[in-house]
Amino acid sequence: MKRANELLGLSLKPGEAVDFLRRMRHDARANGDAISVLSPAYRLDILHEVDLVEDLAIASGYDRYPRGLPHRQTIGESLEANDFAETLRVLLVGYGYQEVMSLTIASSKDAFETPDRVLIRNPLNEDLTTLRSSMLPALMNIFRLNKHRELPQRIFEIADVVLEARNVRRIGAAATHHKASFTEAKSLVLSLMRDVGRTADVDPVEDGNFIPGRGASIVLDGREIGRFGEIHPRILETYTLVQPVMAFELDVEPLRSSR
Repeated sequence: MKRANELLGLSLKPGEAVDFLRRMRHDARANGDAISVLSPAYRLDILHEVDLVEDLAIASGYDRYPRGLPHRQTIGESLEANDFAETLRVLLVGYGYQEVMSLTIASSKDAFETPDRVLIRNPLNEDLTTLRSSMLPALMNIFRLNKHRELPQRIFEIADVVLEARNVRRIGAAATHHKASFTEAKSLVLSLMRDVGRTADVDPVEDGNFIPGRGASIVLDGREIGRFGEIHPRILETYTLVQPVMAFELDVEPLRSSR
C-alpha cells in the first residue's frame, strides 16, 4: 500500500484498496499493508503491479486527487531520429507510396535470405518464431494479402529490425505492377538519396533475394547501407504473386548521421 499511495498521491487504507479492487473485478485480500490480488483471466492488460495501482485510481475516482499547478515547468521535444524519420515519410508519400505497419515478430520459414535472426524460445505459433532481421518479408506478405486489389501497389515502412539483439532503424519500400523493374528501384533510391542531400554509389551485388544481375547495393561513405532490386521469382511464387516486384531496404541512421 505504501508504494501504491506514493504513486497515486493518496492515503488509501488496505480495506479501501480491497474494496476498490473488487469493484474492478479483482479478487483482493488484505494482509496488513500488503494486498494479494487474483486477476480475471480476461484481464490481459495486467502485466505489472502498476497496472493494479491504475485500477485503484480508476475505482477511487479521479476527482479525489488534489489539484494544483506543476512544481516544475518542462518542455518536451521530439527526438532528432524521429524528426528525420518523419522527413523520410513525407518524401515516400510524395513519391506515391503508402505507409504500412507490420509486426516485428516474423516467421523463420519465409523464402528470403536474411541475416541470422533472434529466435523466440516459446513462440505463440509457427508464424511468430523470430524477430525480423529484414523488412522485405513483411512487405511481401502485405502484397500477398492484398493481391486481389488493383495495381499498381506501392508501400513503405520505417521501423526497427533486430540484428544481433540490437534494434536497427530501417526504411523499406516495395512496388508491384507489370512494369516493376530494377530501373524503377534504382530511380527511387537515388531520388531518396538526393532529397536527403546525400550522394551514394551503386555497386552490383549477388543477392539471392533478387534476380541475378538485377540487384545492387547502396554505398555511402565507403559503407554499404542497403540493397535494392527485382525480387526473385522463387520468392514471388512463395507469396503466390504473379506480377513482378521491386524493393529496397536501407539503414536510416547512416543517412541521418552523415547529413
